[in-house]
Amino acid sequence: MLQLVPVYSQYIDECKRHNALDFDDLLAYGVKLLKARPDCVDCQHVFVDEFQDTNTVQFELMAKLAGKNGNVSIVGDPDQSIYGWRSA
Repeated sequence: MLQLVPVYSQYIDECKRHNALDFDDLLAYGVKLLKARPDCVDCQHVFVDEFQDTNTVQFELMAKLAGKNGNVSIVGDPDQSIYGWRSA
């Protein structure tokens, strides 16, 4: 097995050192923020393209952004799903 733990640990350390977030962090911290501060959302409508490739965290972020209005429009094509193997 490759020794990924040291590489990943170094990656996390470098992200912290540069005050950087990767895509997964942006999603996770976005959901965390909107759970803690739902009042900071003022979206009238949320539009999601490529919905067929939305994962659970992205769906939760979409729902939080929709806020009280719950106005969401989605576009997706299951025949174009690139993540069908993970039930996205």
